[in-house]
Amino acid sequence: MRAFLSRLGLILFGLCFGLLLIELLIRVLGGALLPANLRWALTVRAAVAAQEAQYMQDDYLGRVLKPGLDVTHTLPGEFSYPLRTSDLGLGGPGFREETVQTPAFAVAVGDSFTFGLGVPAQETWVQRLQEELGREIVNLGQPGFGPVRTARVYERFGSGMQPQLVLWLLVPNDLEDGLLFNGMGAPSTRTPDRLDRLFDLLRPFSRLALITEFSLGRGPLAWAGGYTTRSIAGQTVSFHPTLLARQINLADPVIETGWWISRNAIAETAARAQAEGAHFLLLLAPVRERTYMHLLSEDAGPTAFDTDPLYDRYRQLGEELGFPVLDLTPAFVQRGQAGELLFFPSDGHWNAQGHALVAETLAAYLRDRGWQ
Repeated sequence: MRAFLSRLGLILFGLCFGLLLIELLIRVLGGALLPANLRWALTVRAAVAAQEAQYMQDDYLGRVLKPGLDVTHTLPGEFSYPLRTSDLGLGGPGFREETVQTPAFAVAVGDSFTFGLGVPAQETWVQRLQEELGREIVNLGQPGFGPVRTARVYERFGSGMQPQLVLWLLVPNDLEDGLLFNGMGAPSTRTPDRLDRLFDLLRPFSRLALITEFSLGRGPLAWAGGYTTRSIAGQTVSFHPTLLARQINLADPVIETGWWISRNAIAETAARAQAEGAHFLLLLAPVRERTYMHLLSEDAGPTAFDTDPLYDRYRQLGEELGFPVLDLTPAFVQRGQAGELLFFPSDGHWNAQGHALVAETLAAYLRDRGWQ
């Protein structure tokens, strides 16, 4: 028995010593041993943490940008852009507008794609559209906002600007954002088990534990799994198709609930805008995986990243409630098939070329309807 315990002790010591050596090696070599998608997820997390002091809590809207910011937002390897915010004299969060002339021709509401994350204010689709039409368009976008908070922004700030036109830009992840704001949790959330709790204890102290957890598809950075790359316009572009597939999976009852939350928020805002004499236009945002689906279908099939089934619901909603819906995806697919890069290489947001295409497409649409 004593010999057995002695051998067991040696085995455990050797195992612990080996794990310690691996941990030290990972730390000495920095991020070189980390999977590329895990390095990216850690970069994003660090950037978000560095910006946390720039946000505040609003009782009605939740987490919002502070007014009076004059900073530079940087995501290493992706973008660096100046950010100035103002509360527009309304006593609310910070928006990417310094002054507003009311009544405004239009207000634009939505999340970071409306806000223009990654590009200077003058390169956002909102500002480009304003210059194209020569009319006042107010950017009320806020990073991270889902449909409920977007509706509240229009109710609290946009409505009082007496716009002739309300532009609501919708992105597939809005369904998840709506669920989270309503306190319902993320889709397909597993009940934490003992292994989850073990990783929760080890993660702050061990890079090896972080790599192991990530490899198992667990933990707060699991969203970056299912990573693949393609070369577009001379740059290596990363895709996260499993993340998009989850966000548009209407067979998931939780995503279905997110759709209804989104539907009701949009319907409420459209009715409010129309009652106030404004046109309401719902814009459906192109996403990277759908834009370059022709490059990815060999791995996952021709319809794996197709946002059409989800977006068809919004088109039907527009028909039901009497407002137009413009899907910007076809314009992006056409340019994407021509080899243009319309997104940042790793971050999923539109680059300056993407914003320019949105403004160009939208300006033509508004002119065709006589809404310019």
